[in-house]
Amino acid sequence: MTRHISILLAAITAMAITTRADINNPMTKAVLNVYAQQLSEDPKDYETYLNRANVYYSNNEYLRALSDADNALKYIPEKDTETRMRALTLRANIYLQTERPAEALRDLDATVALDPTSYVNVYLRANTRYTLEQYAAAREDYNRLLRLNPRSTEAMIGLARIAVKENNLGTATQYLDDAVASDPNNADIYVRRANVRRSMGNGSGAVEDIMLALSTDASNARATKLLVDMANTDYAVVIEGITRAIEQAPRVAMFIYLRAYIQQAHFHYKAALADYNTIITQNLNDYRGIYAGTARCRYALGQYEQALTDIDQALAAAPDNANNHILRARILRALGRRVDAYSAAARALALQPNNTQALIELGLTAYSQEQYSQAADLFGEATMTAEGADAARAYMLRASVLEERLNQPVAAAGFYRHVAETTTPQARKNATADAASSATNPDAIAILNADPAMLRPLALLHCGERQAADAAMATIIALPDADGAHAFEAACYYAQASALAKDKTTASADTDAAFRHLETALTRGYGDLHRLRDDTDAPANIAPLRTDSRFTALTTRFAHLF
Repeated sequence: MTRHISILLAAITAMAITTRADINNPMTKAVLNVYAQQLSEDPKDYETYLNRANVYYSNNEYLRALSDADNALKYIPEKDTETRMRALTLRANIYLQTERPAEALRDLDATVALDPTSYVNVYLRANTRYTLEQYAAAREDYNRLLRLNPRSTEAMIGLARIAVKENNLGTATQYLDDAVASDPNNADIYVRRANVRRSMGNGSGAVEDIMLALSTDASNARATKLLVDMANTDYAVVIEGITRAIEQAPRVAMFIYLRAYIQQAHFHYKAALADYNTIITQNLNDYRGIYAGTARCRYALGQYEQALTDIDQALAAAPDNANNHILRARILRALGRRVDAYSAAARALALQPNNTQALIELGLTAYSQEQYSQAADLFGEATMTAEGADAARAYMLRASVLEERLNQPVAAAGFYRHVAETTTPQARKNATADAASSATNPDAIAILNADPAMLRPLALLHCGERQAADAAMATIIALPDADGAHAFEAACYYAQASALAKDKTTASADTDAAFRHLETALTRGYGDLHRLRDDTDAPANIAPLRTDSRFTALTTRFAHLF
């Protein structure tokens, strides 16, 4: 069972990382050099163009791959249909990866014309036609797949998807059930049925299928990813589904761990801690890394001494885990042990010199020791390597220390401006590493921590652009927010706005707004007591609210969350 939880943890961690093959790998570079030499000797060597295109494609270098595929097709003799098919199929896949389905369809039409019995290309064309909403043509291809293979689960799933689009839910259900019956031991079939069930609005059925997939194959990353994705939009349905699976198999540690991890990612730390403790106290698993989860939950619940004990247990089993050293630094800082916190953060940085979270935490510990110049330098160093949310936070922290402690308002304004201009929705759309930027975050799958735009309203506020700041905050408030995280960020925003307000009327209105959003966050179950009660880190905190009697009333009323 230890292996199953380890597999699950690896799958969840992998989700937070944008995997990029390394084109600069020495072996890859050597192969590319050989191809370059061959092409210099024979610029019409289509096999080499095609081989190099495959290398580029596998390394996500799609533009280079496309150029080579084009050159290969230019020189492949018409009579060499096998090589031409390979080149057309590759180019079609390149087009699909670069979101150009119409061009992909053109090439897939050509491949199917060359070989109407090619299962792979008929399947690719069917999916491409589906993407282009050519449902009748897609149905024709899926039926062709069934003629090629009467037990084709891909065809059955495809026909089910079309039936859903045409609102023929009964037909869709029959196709889905036929697909599962054709290959009941294949975990991927359950994942595919889950996807279609989700599109039908059957969230409960989708979660049931995901749990069946994980029961069949505990290492199925697609199942885990789909469950986590669903939790971001249908949290209650996901938790209910996992709970039903646990009721049927109460000693399957993997299911309990998965529920705990998702609860933790959505700020329900008390429930997550209870699940982690169930695994520990009932001896369902001996995976020592679980103590990192309990430590993170206890830290969020303000149980700092116990959190320290737990993270030390996790580090005893894996002393070189940089993320756990970062968490240890945070815990120590919360306990007021600033020198020890600095050492823990430094240890994390020594293990991973480019770990942005380690640099930020080291800067925060330096700040807590009133080493403001050092803190500013560390935050500045973090901005040089960080991406996404980490970058936005590093810039904001540096701006804060420059403005409030080092009397450098002009420099601070430049960094605030940078965050305001680089975290727009369009900038986020163009970013390619938002997920990777949260890979070092203990709550890697939490939506809030992966979105740099959450800091944009505060950046605009510090730039003196109140109207734009309010508009940016309104956009965030309008987002789906089942766990209260966005509402809490709104509370932080208005709390900081009240502190910056130049007149009592505005300050009072901002304070009222902050408490309204704070109450909303707590009503939705936001359970991070550390951020609620103790956190003073810039730029987003609710510290200005804590002296107000309404704060005490709210924390008392919602004490059950903690």
